[in-house]
Amino acid sequence: MDHRRHEPAGAAARTNGIVIASPARVEINRFEAIYADLWQGLDALFTRIGTRGWSRRHGKDWTFAEVPFHLAYFDAEVVCDPIEQRSTDRQIMRTLRELNAWNDAHFAARAAAHTVDDSLAQMHASRERIRTLLGRMSDGDLERRVWIPLMGCGAVTARFAVLSGIAHAWSHFVQLHKYLGAPPDCSVAPEAGDICTLQLLYDAVLVRLPAPLPPGVKLVTAPCRKPGEPGLPEDMPCYEG
Repeated sequence: MDHRRHEPAGAAARTNGIVIASPARVEINRFEAIYADLWQGLDALFTRIGTRGWSRRHGKDWTFAEVPFHLAYFDAEVVCDPIEQRSTDRQIMRTLRELNAWNDAHFAARAAAHTVDDSLAQMHASRERIRTLLGRMSDGDLERRVWIPLMGCGAVTARFAVLSGIAHAWSHFVQLHKYLGAPPDCSVAPEAGDICTLQLLYDAVLVRLPAPLPPGVKLVTAPCRKPGEPGLPEDMPCYEG
């Protein structure tokens, strides 16, 4: 009788009598759960918007319809592309003007016939890329260096890229939740907000601005949200000029 067929499956593999432990996935499992929670919360808000509510104003320049489109390209270019090492470009945005131009270029590139359903499909495609990436990663992979071209980033860890997607999704959930009247049946666990505040704001954004200042620019603080809107940070340091 071949007893090898009846060896229990688990966190270790047996090769020639040597037990080889599988790579740890404690952090990865946590991140997967937080993403899943944020996505269900956002989807609940999108459902509440309904087919006729997408034209409602979301701040000064956006409507609700802009949110899933923005989430789609952010997740693709800030989370997935860096982890997949898709580009060798090492340029970085150094000013708020450059960041705004990055967003504006994406919106300008949309086809005239682009619909909310198209944006939602792109958003779900980016989410699936994140799921696939996390499914292949172990905690050790989070230490790999990647490049993110946004202000305050540059050469960072894959963990930073994963956490950037969490913080970004959380911030948009909080904003949209408030705009929709804080419906109690649309909620997420507080852990994503804790991660955003503790690990991204203080450990990354505030300390990663390049020094010394680039020639001809000055360090300023730029509002991250309008007065009265929830969330942290209220301001972030950036370059102007």
